[in-house]
Amino acid sequence: QLCHPFDKERFVFPTRLQNEMPEAEWVKTDAVYFGCQIRCRDDIDTFSCDFFPRVQVLLLREHPRSLISRPSIWKNSIKCVDEYADALVQYTIDKREVNICVRSESRDRERCRPMMQRIKNIVYPTLLKTSPGTSTVEEALSAFALKNHLGYHTYTAEEIQRAANSIGIVYHKEVKTREHLKD
Repeated sequence: QLCHPFDKERFVFPTRLQNEMPEAEWVKTDAVYFGCQIRCRDDIDTFSCDFFPRVQVLLLREHPRSLISRPSIWKNSIKCVDEYADALVQYTIDKREVNICVRSESRDRERCRPMMQRIKNIVYPTLLKTSPGTSTVEEALSAFALKNHLGYHTYTAEEIQRAANSIGIVYHKEVKTREHLKD
């Protein structure tokens, strides 16, 4: 699809969007970070080309109902802000992963959860509609890696369950750090 209607007068043209998000849009802060990655389960799968533009349009329509400002949008990213949290949703170039990062400057994780849930409530139905038959896996993003802008490093559900059954700490080999499950 060449364009996606945003409202009766405006449209999103994915090919006309700026490619990269400016670094100033998502700078390191002392906020509480958490997130998830939704990716294709199988190596041969990808999400459809119109999946992410549809997600972007649906998030744009959340303003002013639940977002305090109109989201900032780029070709593979969208940044949303409500009164308690900021969210950055990024789509990989290979069309196999969506990373959702939420942060709270007030350091209140519970106030971030509605933003995370709002985004997931848009992403999953859009995936079902645009990419039927593509099975997905959801993994937790490393809060340490998010906070320090080290990229998207994940923990599997099995790693989290093992930690929950023992001392409540997960270790990430790539980032070389231990994190409490509550983080």
